[in-house]
Amino acid sequence: MEKFKKFLVKQIVDLKKSATFELLLKKIFIFFKISLIYTMYFILSILPICLIILLKPFIHIRIGEIDSSTFGNFVYCPTHYYLKKRKKFDFIFINTNYSFHNTQLVKMWKRKIDIYPLFLLLPIYAILKIFPFGKIFIIKSLITRYDLDYENKIAQKKVLFFSEKEKNKGLNFLKDQGLNSRDKFICLIVRDDKFQKQKLNSSFDYSIHDYRHTDIEKFEPALNELVKKGYFIFRMGKNVRKRLNTNNPKIIDYASDFQNDFLDIFLGANCEFCITTGTGFDDVPLVFNRPQALISTPLGDARSYIHNFIFITKHHYNFKEKRLLTLNEILKHKLDRILDTKKFQEKDIILKENTEEEIKDLVFDLIDNIECKIISDKETNLQKKFYEIVCSHRPDLKKINFSHKISKSFLIKNEWWLS
Repeated sequence: MEKFKKFLVKQIVDLKKSATFELLLKKIFIFFKISLIYTMYFILSILPICLIILLKPFIHIRIGEIDSSTFGNFVYCPTHYYLKKRKKFDFIFINTNYSFHNTQLVKMWKRKIDIYPLFLLLPIYAILKIFPFGKIFIIKSLITRYDLDYENKIAQKKVLFFSEKEKNKGLNFLKDQGLNSRDKFICLIVRDDKFQKQKLNSSFDYSIHDYRHTDIEKFEPALNELVKKGYFIFRMGKNVRKRLNTNNPKIIDYASDFQNDFLDIFLGANCEFCITTGTGFDDVPLVFNRPQALISTPLGDARSYIHNFIFITKHHYNFKEKRLLTLNEILKHKLDRILDTKKFQEKDIILKENTEEEIKDLVFDLIDNIECKIISDKETNLQKKFYEIVCSHRPDLKKINFSHKISKSFLIKNEWWLS
């Protein structure tokens, strides 16, 4: 019902912006089309819903939609559900009505979870979602991250797997790019606005996420250093705005030249580690237990509970006071939870991108973690101080292990941040 209300509000807003006769006819047509669909859903689902309700004292039947509309949720939510939330009488379908869903993930989830036909379950699911009584028959964990993996169960068991044919296909691609069986490769994923603008309705103001974007060129010094260490790098993404400015054969602009649904999953699952600014793709290396170096914006998205993540955040600059904010100030003003560029502006905050040196430090700090380099007492104390400051503002996070999750170099070079 809430979605239907939002739909009506959007139609009214669109008409106010451009109240033409043609647009009015279009909106009337859309309204009657949606109304007709839901009427059909209601008629088709009356009997099954009555049966589900009558059986509840004996068998708790639940209906679940695997949401394929966002890459990250399509990877993470079913994994989390499979490991922690499965029940015997669950009936799952994949909503493949989105033209941009990942077809490789559809194949892989069908191998792991019993998937029922969309046309059978969608009408029942759609009606159950409308009415309050239907909530107990909906599998919430398949469509939202309301319950995060604080126990690191995803790291303990691999859920998705590749067939032998798919493994060979992926290895042949790596061979074609010049990699042999001993070579290690890294995935780099950097947010920009092009893919979302193409995917979403043009009337949607996607500038609310501008604060999350980062200039790909700032990663080039880190990539060049990684190549010197013998790594190959695949720049991931889809419909990216800017090519990588390099002729180095070990730095491969996969997003611009090779992107496809299968390789998105294969590369993310088999990389040595992933460098990310926070996108749906980085849930692929997450569920395959690959380490990650994350630039987390907002800070509250840091995933500091995941055992093989480290992160930094952008610098929060108050343009009225002309100074950078400390961690205490970021948390005090709840800037760590803002998800809208305009909200940052309303609070007089500009998010300044990290320097090339900070990005390079982040990457090589992760390598130190992977190689289990010795941690100094100073580094330990700075991490502990960070943890104490965060928990003083967020007592609910005390159960999370923050141990050595922030780039040690970032803390050492920005000790003022913890003042």
